[in-house]
Amino acid sequence: MKTKSLYLYLVALACLLPFCSCSDDDDVVATPLTAPTLTAEEVGIHTLHFSWPAVPGATQYAYELRATDADAVQEGDVTNETAVYFYNLSDDTSYTLTVWAFAEYGGDKSTSQVSTLTASTLPRIRLAAPQPVVTEVGASISVTWEAVPHASRYSFECRDADSQVVQSGGTVSTKLFFTLEAGTYTVVLWAETDDWDYVRSEDATVSFTVEKKKLVYVAQGTFSFGGSSWQATISAYEGGTYSIASWYGTEGYDFNFRVGEDDAVTMPGYYNDGIYIYVPMSAEYTAYLYDDYSTIERNGSTVTLRFLEYYVDDWCSFTWEEPSAAAITVDDIVGSYNEASSGTDYYIWDWGSADYSFSYADNEVTVEKVDDTTVAVKGFYRVDETLTATLDAEARTLTFAAGQTFASWYTFAAESAVDAPVVGRIGADGSNTDAGLT
Repeated sequence: MKTKSLYLYLVALACLLPFCSCSDDDDVVATPLTAPTLTAEEVGIHTLHFSWPAVPGATQYAYELRATDADAVQEGDVTNETAVYFYNLSDDTSYTLTVWAFAEYGGDKSTSQVSTLTASTLPRIRLAAPQPVVTEVGASISVTWEAVPHASRYSFECRDADSQVVQSGGTVSTKLFFTLEAGTYTVVLWAETDDWDYVRSEDATVSFTVEKKKLVYVAQGTFSFGGSSWQATISAYEGGTYSIASWYGTEGYDFNFRVGEDDAVTMPGYYNDGIYIYVPMSAEYTAYLYDDYSTIERNGSTVTLRFLEYYVDDWCSFTWEEPSAAAITVDDIVGSYNEASSGTDYYIWDWGSADYSFSYADNEVTVEKVDDTTVAVKGFYRVDETLTATLDAEARTLTFAAGQTFASWYTFAAESAVDAPVVGRIGADGSNTDAGLT
């Protein structure tokens, strides 16, 4: 009987043990960590910086960044730090950051609730608009402006009175030249940039009227280009502006350039990227002329335009004969002129001892007929007095006799001597150059 009792006890004990090991009184109850408190530390055009105080008991933090109006996660990860930095974001865009804290595995803490914070990147900065100024340069129109900070280039459209675009393009310089038919035009100009923090400027506009250009002469010339040569017609206009019609044999594609002081060559109205000047040859082809490598060479009446072209990789040229300036009459030169001159005040009793120098960049002078060989020049140096000059029709010169009283107490004379006459030469383009005015 004793053996049987012991067996029954062991069986009963075995039946009780499973219930003791599964008791709920022995489970660990984990409480959630405190949710992180988020702060947007820095906001930029393409950057955001968030931070939060360390959460007691947290071992790591998970984060996700979304554009506020999007479901997809743009950037997410796990970090031991209490700050996150985001770069290369879109400008002027709202973003929402979600962060939660992880607790130590098996401890008495569990993952926190999520915290969210929304912040927006700044809008990109608009470039300042250029401030174009129009100047008439002979038969060309010059449009210039001050460089715009952070601008990489400038684009433009030149529109006629009917708002039709007659020229367009871009340049890295701050000057444009236009050779246009008579009429009213508006140039629309704006600045562009490669700087990611900036956007193109607002449009700037400037309007002007082009008077009918005076044709000086027309001549035939010869191109030498990449081992080939051909004939073309060049037209010379007042003010040193030239146009070679259909220069590569395609109607409507002319080669325009201007020859300024010291025979300096500029290419009007063409796109200039700072390395090349893009001169269209046809709808399909463009010549790439190296900037600042175009020159004018003169040998008597023979004139040669030389330029260096990228694809040809050699000097190219256009050569023509400049006709001799024909004899003129007094009637040819009467009218209003713009005076651009400089001079020096000398003391008569101590010739060569300068008092002060002066110059005028924009002054209207009137030339009136006295007789067939004499003209009266009014308004010189902005003085309401008259000087007389004698015309040599064949030599195309105007001679101001020495000793003419000017502005009450001045004597108008050449720089060489107080009794030397002032001689001005009338160029083929109608300009009057007076050497050594004093």
